[in-house]
Amino acid sequence: MRTFVNFLLIHHADTIQRALLWMQHAGLEWLHRLASESRRLWKLCLVMNTFFVPGAARQLVAGHVGH
Repeated sequence: MRTFVNFLLIHHADTIQRALLWMQHAGLEWLHRLASESRRLWKLCLVMNTFFVPGAARQLVAGHVGH
């Protein structure tokens, strides 16, 4: 949780370089961030994915994706 709060504070302070506009519009800003700050963000991705992947899998099995 602390890593996520740190990310929000840094992002809010505009100290993180934003992705190129085409990447932002394509929904790929996360990829830019992961590539440029992989050393710091791997923990956040690991924690968040442990919550996201099981929930997404449950929705996929239940047939609620895209509805």
